[in-house]
Amino acid sequence: MASITIRNAVPSQDAEDACRVYSHFVLNSSATFEEIPPTVSAMEALIRTTQDQRYPFLVAEVDGHFAGYASAKLFYGRSGFSPTVEDSIYLDPAFHGQGVGHHLLGELVDRCRQRGIRNILALIGGGPSNVGSTRLHEKHGFLLVGNVEKCGRKNGELRDMSILQLVLDS
Repeated sequence: MASITIRNAVPSQDAEDACRVYSHFVLNSSATFEEIPPTVSAMEALIRTTQDQRYPFLVAEVDGHFAGYASAKLFYGRSGFSPTVEDSIYLDPAFHGQGVGHHLLGELVDRCRQRGIRNILALIGGGPSNVGSTRLHEKHGFLLVGNVEKCGRKNGELRDMSILQLVLDS
């Protein structure tokens, strides 16, 4: 049985692997509507900014190998939304279906709860067709609150986005 470890990201150590994993989804899926992969320095800055704002940015390792990451950020970037965050979770495809996402999202939810976050929103690119992400979030209690049709362009096609919400204890 593989050993799964969840830890805080170390920007200088984890940016390259996080960039590699995220870039795969930028280039090969509609899970994100970003069209140009970030640079390693941009990913390092994102990790630092997230942590500087006191939001979690977590890394999952399987037997010491980088398997993915999850983070939370202020929803919509506006201070008035401060009880609400948007989550992101991306796994190296080699680690899909091994329980890594379950452990990673569970720890992210726990850390948000500890910080007094009230709501976590998952904005799922690809909408209902992104079954893996939808099921993962639903297993953690997220409920579908909306589907925005054809709101994002990816590879020349308009795609949906599902919005799932988890209300945490106040």
